[in-house]
Amino acid sequence: MKEKFKVFYEPSEQDLSEAWSNSETIFIFDTNILLNLYHYSQETQDEFFKILNLIEDKVWIPFHVALEYQRRRLDVIKNEKYLFDDIENKLKDIKTLANNSFSGFKLKVRNSDLFEMEEDFKKEVCSLADKFIAEVNKADKAQPSVRTHDEIRAKLDDLLEGKIGEEPEQTWVTEVAVEGDTRYKNEVPPGYKDASKGNEDSKAVFIYNDIEYQRKFGDLIIWKQILEHLEKLDSIKNVIFITDDIKEDWWEIVKCDGSKFIGARTELKKEIYKKTGINIFKMYNSKDFVAAATSYCGILINDKAIEETKDAFDSLNTSSNVVEKYQSNNDLAANWEDILSAVEKYQADNDLATKWQGALSAVEKYQADNDLATKWQGALSAVEKYQSNNNLAANWQGVLDIMAKYNKDANKADIINKIRNNISNIDDLDDDQL
Repeated sequence: MKEKFKVFYEPSEQDLSEAWSNSETIFIFDTNILLNLYHYSQETQDEFFKILNLIEDKVWIPFHVALEYQRRRLDVIKNEKYLFDDIENKLKDIKTLANNSFSGFKLKVRNSDLFEMEEDFKKEVCSLADKFIAEVNKADKAQPSVRTHDEIRAKLDDLLEGKIGEEPEQTWVTEVAVEGDTRYKNEVPPGYKDASKGNEDSKAVFIYNDIEYQRKFGDLIIWKQILEHLEKLDSIKNVIFITDDIKEDWWEIVKCDGSKFIGARTELKKEIYKKTGINIFKMYNSKDFVAAATSYCGILINDKAIEETKDAFDSLNTSSNVVEKYQSNNDLAANWEDILSAVEKYQADNDLATKWQGALSAVEKYQADNDLATKWQGALSAVEKYQSNNNLAANWQGVLDIMAKYNKDANKADIINKIRNNISNIDDLDDDQL
């Protein structure tokens, strides 16, 4: 039965062990594998290149993988730099918060013992933050910048010399796009999950060497280039494709106590087996690729590198790729800083209506945002601190109840009005109640 329904089976451990050491095996890497190298520490990068150098005679990448890598490389480097800047700014915010949080209590005149503890607390927090900042700056300097020598690219240049597919003609790219329209309508993998990329007019297409590419067909172009390359190589019997793309248009995913990635989509297996005549098609993500290398190649990879590869993959994909999320975010950190600043001012001021108006204005910016569940949690946590403050628990409960319901309520304008009403109730309290 296995021979008749081959697409429903994954290669056995014995098959994979033989394939890894077989000269008739080719290792093909997706763009994201090359770009994700920039997310790793220097130590893990070295370990990953150790594996690549071990199999370098069997490595090949499609032309479109190389093209996407070159086009996106600087953005990835830039966003890595932004990440370090964000961490440093957050640490500075922590120092500021530690230094200012207790000022309104005037402990120096009220309780000298508590004041001494306050001073020690601030010193310890600031000291830890400064040490953290120093390590962040150290890691930042180790990362390549957009204008300095890129050691990762230099190593890839050497590794991939003569191992990149041919550049396509415009007629070929156009034919793939025409076929892609039909495939995407019928959800034939790969790439149909990227169909929305065509809706961004300014970024839907790009031109390289006078050839126009539609971004939404990037995965399909890579797949078609893999198939055409293999059709020309009678000597290749085993194909190992490594990608950190986890969308369902590449992987067979079963929802069972979480998402379980069974292997490549059966449609992909059927297409590649039928068109190329290969014996084995296996897909790995980066963390499984590293683990497989230690098993099948007898290579020693340190545990830290293995764990970092796993953590990086899990982090990138559970958050739908940190880099893409950063690029598509409308400066969320800056906008939320408005809310946090407005809320924090409440601690030292009795004029609630005036101060909350600042926070309310910042909140109203998010009325058009489609994913507020997570973003509201920060404001909600800050607001909850006020339940026991200034004998306002009862009044604040109304605000908290409304905010808690916000995650499930699509009528944002109505919620804002309810918040205003509760703020008005607070504003109506007389000075004795405050």
